[in-house]
This record gives sequence, structure tokens and C-alpha cells, in this order.
Amino acid sequence: MKKPLLLLALFLLASALWAQNRYALVIGNSKYPGVDLVLPNTIKDSADISRALGNLGYSVVLKNDLKQRDMAREIDAFVDRVKSNPNSEGFFWYAGHGMLINGENLLLPLDVETNTESMIRTTSISVTELTRQLSGARNRANVIVLDACRVPPRVGGGWGYDAQALRSAYRHRGTPSDRDYYIGFRIVRNG
Repeated sequence: MKKPLLLLALFLLASALWAQNRYALVIGNSKYPGVDLVLPNTIKDSADISRALGNLGYSVVLKNDLKQRDMAREIDAFVDRVKSNPNSEGFFWYAGHGMLINGENLLLPLDVETNTESMIRTTSISVTELTRQLSGARNRANVIVLDACRVPPRVGGGWGYDAQALRSAYRHRGTPSDRDYYIGFRIVRNG
């Protein structure tokens, strides 16, 4: 009788320790100022993903409708948590607007400035930089899921489709070669 109880106690302890090393950052951006096109599913999807990840033992930070500075701070804090243990697992989920400029995938915060391509890049979050930061964590595994709507801002103002924006995130350039990443995405064209 003692042996099965000892095994059960060890299993529960190992499960608890494993769960302590799983970190998730979930961001859902929906209400972009000056844009009639609100993304109605991002907040609900983010809440659903957060709940599911929590059930899988992840310590989840859920944030919605973030500006660029707040997104950068949350990503930095997430990377720091992942770096805290080489056996940790990181899971990053983003739902909101995304854009591809000159081969660089960008996550668009609520306060993205759309006057020029340079301003869009400067006021967005680079997926390349995110993968570089996670590569530096040297942890067990990281997953990045981008549920990014490709109805981006047009340079000079306005929002709408163009061929550049609808290209697949799969064409992502600049991912560090010394780490393997799974970057999931979906593109849904409304209308």
C-alpha cells in the first residue's frame, strides 16, 4: 500500500513542478481607435485560449487591447519568466491586426501609427524580435500562435486589403536558426 501512495505522491509532485514551468502570454487586441472594423472574436478567443492553457497547467497572463509600450512590457516580462528556468515552456498567443512589411511580420498595437511604413514598423511589435528574445531564453520549448487579421492599416492612413498584407506569415524571415519554432497562424478574409 505504501508503494502506490509513494508513486502517487511523486507523480503529483512532478506534475506540480512541471506546471510551475509553463508560462503563457495571451494578447487580444480588438478596439483599434479610428477603425470601424472592430475584431469581435479576439477578446473571446483570448479568454478561451487562456482558460484552456490554464487547464493544461500554464501560468497565464491575459491582456486585452494593449498599446505598443504595454505590449512590449508584457512580452519582456513573459520572456523573463520563460528565462527563469531552462526546463520551462513558453506559449505566446496573439489575436488582433497583423501586417507584413518587407518580409517582416508585425503585430499591431492599438496605437500603431500608419503615416509611413517606417512609423508602422517603429510603433508595432516585430515577430522577428519576439523569436530572437525567446531564442535567448534557452528554455525547453516555445510556441507562438498568431491569429492575426490581415486587414491592416494602409500606409498614409485608412484600413484595407492589399497584396503585401495578405502574404502568409510562413514567409517570415529572420527567425534565429539555432532554435526550432512552431509559429501557427490563420488568415481569414472578411467580406
